[in-house]
Amino acid sequence: MSVVKSITMQHLSPREALAAVDRYVGRSEKVHEEFHDLGQNQSGVLVYEQYFSRVGNRIALIVIAENFSGQTRARVISTGSSKRLLFDFDWGAADAYVNEVLGILARADQDRPV
Repeated sequence: MSVVKSITMQHLSPREALAAVDRYVGRSEKVHEEFHDLGQNQSGVLVYEQYFSRVGNRIALIVIAENFSGQTRARVISTGSSKRLLFDFDWGAADAYVNEVLGILARADQDRPV
């Protein structure tokens, strides 16, 4: 099962957004990290993996933050939460993983001084 959601932030740069995620998603194993600073445009990616006992499988989490449109936008993707061939069912694990990161980003954006 896969879940893709996005959030637009008013106060955080992509670097700050990714730092907030990295600070609070501590129990997950970081698999990959990259950041590109192109002057006024920035883009970064974090990839995590975590074992969820409720599905008996490791779930991948990808966070992409960019500001190519003048505002920071993050896409949060969770995938690999279903290990069944015929049934794509994960007891809500992928959605919970994505919503946790969206909450981290929303709080960090709200708490950042302008």
